[in-house]
Amino acid sequence: MANVELVDTKLANLNIIDEEEDPMVVLGVNNDDEESYDLCLVGRVLTDSVVNFPSLRNTLADLWHPLKGVSITELENKRILFRFYSEIDLKRVLDGMPWFFNRHLIVFHRLRRGEEPNLIPLWHTAFWVEVHNLPIGVTSEGTTRQLGDFVGTFMEYDSSVVTRGGCKFMRIRVLIDVRTPLKRKKRISMEQNKFIYALFQYERLPLFCFICGRLGHGESYCEVRLTLGNQQVEFGWDLSLRATSRRGGQTVSKWLREEPEKNKGNDIDIDGEKRIKRFEVDVTNKDEIRGKQNLWDVIHDKYEL
Repeated sequence: MANVELVDTKLANLNIIDEEEDPMVVLGVNNDDEESYDLCLVGRVLTDSVVNFPSLRNTLADLWHPLKGVSITELENKRILFRFYSEIDLKRVLDGMPWFFNRHLIVFHRLRRGEEPNLIPLWHTAFWVEVHNLPIGVTSEGTTRQLGDFVGTFMEYDSSVVTRGGCKFMRIRVLIDVRTPLKRKKRISMEQNKFIYALFQYERLPLFCFICGRLGHGESYCEVRLTLGNQQVEFGWDLSLRATSRRGGQTVSKWLREEPEKNKGNDIDIDGEKRIKRFEVDVTNKDEIRGKQNLWDVIHDKYEL
């Protein structure tokens, strides 16, 4: 009798398992959750260090100062949700990439319908890259796209050739995979047995490693260093990859006049009165220095010694 009851129990359990595995068709899917991610970015700070979220939240809000505000929420796995309330505010942030917090790059992704913020792989970010050392005639759009796809994934380019300090270069915007080393140069074939190297410089380049060339850490925390043991470490990357800031330095006052090079140390005009400079001593009248035997005489008269 006991054996019969045991068999009946096993059969009952078997029926429960079959019922659990029988798929149910879901009707009337609610899409409200998907639509709630409109005008949203998901991002993470590219560092293994602990990030002070309240500080990051306030810093970015003050930096962006969006017209309609922004809500910044901490998610799982060091991910952050940025919810905007205006397309203009969101576009300004996307166009201003890359962004940083405490010198660390922030990787962003704009959420689309159906995407789950915690499942998005955050490995790509946009950079403006300057291409130097290109001769005239190699600055075509086709060449620009080829170079952009070599550095990362081509996005757009600055159609004007930029000049800085007498040096001309091109600017391209690319999407870079932060898991790969930064590209330093590209060999280009010009003619038979003639080659040049296009040199790359990254605008607003943050912390990166001189050993492996990747973003997100410095030499002290590079895994490659561990594999080298006691071997001497050679740096394959350096600060030459960091482009000079395109923003001007200190603003020069409109009231400041540059003294002509040829007149430095000579005649100057002050309040309509001609003065000449001799040995860093201002003299109001040229006749005053006539008959002076030496520099001491001029100084003696000027300071009534």
